[in-house]
Amino acid sequence: MLLCEAAAYYKSIGKSLIDVLNEIYKEFGYYREKQISLVLEGIEGQERISRMMKVYRNEFPKVIGESKLASYTDLDEGKDYDLFTGKETENIIGKSNVLKFMLEDGSWYAVRPSGTEPKIKIYIYTKSNTLEKPEEKIKVIEEIVMGKLNSVE
Repeated sequence: MLLCEAAAYYKSIGKSLIDVLNEIYKEFGYYREKQISLVLEGIEGQERISRMMKVYRNEFPKVIGESKLASYTDLDEGKDYDLFTGKETENIIGKSNVLKFMLEDGSWYAVRPSGTEPKIKIYIYTKSNTLEKPEEKIKVIEEIVMGKLNSVE
């Protein structure tokens, strides 16, 4: 019912819901998210996931596409790292085997092993002022992160 009321209101002022949606995108930007799961079963898979996290924790990319890494959070260590200032601060979220990386363009991604399944998960979030750019950013982040993770034997 609410949607019908909104459509009627905007029609009365000469706009469609698509017009209003485009105004929202123009003001706030376009957002895209993606979650990737890499399944690695058995003891060997569990050990490889552990190695992937260890390697990624120490050898993560500092540049992804056109964006520099601005900061990252290592919840296992309980710390936030600002790569521009070199400042290291305590993170009060709580300990967990999660790495979160923030890029200077506002995009971010996180890498973590699943707590209940034999998989490593990657979460990607992007924002841009054009419709196409967030999808392009997701592809670049996915390619670089998955390339690094898949290189770990």
